[in-house]
Amino acid sequence: MKNNETITYENLIENPSFQAWVLSDRVSNDENWVAIYADNQELVDEAALFIQTFQFKKKALPVQEIDFEWSKLESRLTLPITKKSTPKISRRLWIRRIAAAVAVVLVASSSFFFLNKKNKSIVQATDFGEQMDMTLSDASSVKLNANSKIEFKEKWNESEDRTVSLKGEAFFNIKKSPSKATFKVATDYFTVEVLGTQFDVLAREDKASVVLKEGKIKVWFDKTVELVANGTTTSVKSVDLLPNECLKLSNQKYYKTTVNTSNHIAWLDKKLVLNNTTLSNLASIIKDLYGYEITFQTKELQSIQINGTLPIQNLKSLLLSIEKGGFGISIQKVNEKQLKFVKQ
Repeated sequence: MKNNETITYENLIENPSFQAWVLSDRVSNDENWVAIYADNQELVDEAALFIQTFQFKKKALPVQEIDFEWSKLESRLTLPITKKSTPKISRRLWIRRIAAAVAVVLVASSSFFFLNKKNKSIVQATDFGEQMDMTLSDASSVKLNANSKIEFKEKWNESEDRTVSLKGEAFFNIKKSPSKATFKVATDYFTVEVLGTQFDVLAREDKASVVLKEGKIKVWFDKTVELVANGTTTSVKSVDLLPNECLKLSNQKYYKTTVNTSNHIAWLDKKLVLNNTTLSNLASIIKDLYGYEITFQTKELQSIQINGTLPIQNLKSLLLSIEKGGFGISIQKVNEKQLKFVKQ
């Protein structure tokens, strides 16, 4: 930061040099920041607290491993023969550019957050095939699944309710507030309210669910909805959930059931547990996590059911597991964002 540049809160937390100085516990010999601190102690301390609190970690593979995995995937898939087939090197160069960009971002730390300068809210988003760990200012932790976005305030007052907005999927481990202030997760479908607990929330374009691992939560709706529980349908505006209970949207109704929570949140361990899951539903999951459209050779293939655990460290592992799973399925690559399931 230049000497004649205005010192602001936003400029400080967005400055890579300042971030490095703070994360070194201010022991690096940087006369520039020492001088700035002498004249702006309160401002510098506040910005430093933000950087130390929000250290987000994105998981990225080394470039060499990305090349290796894509090479094996491409050799395993059956590519359609066309005059305009894209050479393999274009895919590889594209992945290299992405990996390089991710590396630069991680080193510079400049994409750790997006700051809304008006209300000091933070927006974090994951790409296809990416997960993110974060710790909020109240010491609660969140793991964001692939293709998801979360927004929250930089810092909450001790007595105020804590609210985050979610699109996609995230697992929350919420710490109780000393003042017993509630924690709320707002989605396009409902709002989840808790004091301190562990739960998973899914809110995508065509699906929504809440699964409780520990504690107790209440799910609020903006309007009266139909709830199916224990074979009975009732009209409700809120639902209470206990551990191992799930609330899921299906055909414009909400179903409350008991589930194996460990299976439902297996994505935290890079796994996908399937229980009589149709290939059509699996195709929807692949689209959510990796952005690939799946087509089928026949309608009959869509109804084939799969049971078992599949790895989801990356798309390559998932696709190979499907092909080798004994389901009689082969996978063809149609284009850069489309795959086709065919009968072997």
